[in-house]
This record gives sequence, structure tokens and C-alpha cells, in this order.
Amino acid sequence: LIMIFFSKARQEWGRLHPELYDAKDNVEDFEELFVRKEFRDRFRKVWVESSVENENHVLDLFQETNAPGVYGFHMFTDEFHQLFTEELDYQISSGIPLRRPNGMNRYGAILSELGLDSIVNVMVDRYLRPVGQMLYPDFTGTNDADEYFSFVVRYKMDEDVELAEHTDASVVTINLCLGKPGFEGGSLYFKGLRWIDENENGAINTGTAFAKRKEIVMEPGMGIIHLGRHEHAALPLTGGERTNMIVWLSGEHGFVRVAKYSKEEVQVAAAMRWYPRIA
Repeated sequence: LIMIFFSKARQEWGRLHPELYDAKDNVEDFEELFVRKEFRDRFRKVWVESSVENENHVLDLFQETNAPGVYGFHMFTDEFHQLFTEELDYQISSGIPLRRPNGMNRYGAILSELGLDSIVNVMVDRYLRPVGQMLYPDFTGTNDADEYFSFVVRYKMDEDVELAEHTDASVVTINLCLGKPGFEGGSLYFKGLRWIDENENGAINTGTAFAKRKEIVMEPGMGIIHLGRHEHAALPLTGGERTNMIVWLSGEHGFVRVAKYSKEEVQVAAAMRWYPRIA
């Protein structure tokens, strides 16, 4: 009952930028306004013809960072990041209680509670789930990334400024740095894959990463995609405020595949990967 009460309170509070809430029902308008042209053009070609050439042109938009297996990209326009962060500030300023985004971060919000998960639906179904299946075929079969959980986390002086080393409750994670411009510190670092990587003696990494950490400097507008079991952490923020949108992809009911598929097991066919679920 209390969640229904909070939902009604948010309806009365209203929305600052209504165009952010109907992405699923107005896909083409949303993409024209907020998705970078290079992204739109390359993805539209692969939606029409899922050829190897078109898929490779899409993958060119995702460049491997200095952390192996972690890929960076720039999908959304500057206008999107500005409007989205303004909307978050507006909703949070209402004073209506919000649940913690997850068990580690204290500040942020679950996007479905704010009614903003329509954006994630478009982003995942049309763009990033298929990319995750291409980048990580050993772990993302036909149904291994069907569901998602999306939230935002906020790092700010006198609030959360860092996050301890951890893995995610996902098979694939998408992390978008929304801003705000001018923050200092707050880089991410990555180590090895828990339950997958082996050291020089053949020992499996069961929790204490032995791989050297690789640091990634996040900036507003930058996104990264990585396996959920890739151990990572957020280094201390030293100034300003950083807000990130996080999307965890998983199987039905939150199932997260840990074991690799064998080479003999059939992976997702390109024609199924690019089927536009919400076109």
C-alpha cells in the first residue's frame, strides 16, 4: 500500500521533461532526438540485414578499453544526458522516499519507480542486448539476457564517494556516465573474472582477484559494457557529483549464467539477435 501511495504522490508531483517517459511508444522520435546519428545509422542497417559486415560496423562503435573485455561507447546525445540528469534532480527534490538502488549504493533510484524504464527498454532491446550477445557469446545464449534491472547511482561529497570491489548480479552490465560535468576522481577499476580466470598455477579465481587492476576514467556521455562477474570498483570521488545509469541483464527471474557455453552448443543466430522486439 505504501508503494501505491508513493506512486500517486509522484503523479501529483509531475514531470519536468515528459519526452523522456514515452520512448517505447515513440521509438523513432526518441531516437532522432537522443541517440547519436552514427549509432542510429549503423544499427538501422543491421536491423534490415543482419550480415557479418553490418554487425562488424556496429561492433566498431564499441572500443575495448585498457581493461580487457570492457568496451566503451558513446550512444546518447549531450541533450539526453542534460535532460535526464535534470529529470532525476527534479524527481529526487520532491522528497518522496525512494528505495535504495541496490545493496551497496545508498543514493540513487530504481528507474521503474520513477517511470523512466521505457528508455531502458529501447536501449536494451534495440541496441545493447544484441551487442552483449556478440561481445560475450560464451555466456549469453538465447535467453540469458532476456530480463533487466535498471537503476541510477549517485556519488557526491558527504554521501557515497566510492564503491568497494564487487561483481554484479548480471550476466552483462551496462554502465552510462550521466554526469555531472566537472566531477573529479571517481574512476573505475577492473580486475579479473570471478569463477573464470586462472592464475599461473591453474587456480580458479574464487573471490580474491589476482589480476592486476586496470583503471578506466569515466566522463559524462561515456558508456561501458562488461560481464557482470568482472570484478570492479569505483575509486573515491574527490569533487563534484557523478551520476551513473546501470543496467543489469539476466535470464528469467534474475538467473545469471556462470558456466561458459561449449563450442558445440548453438549460440544466438544473427537473425534472432536483431529481431526488433519493440519496433
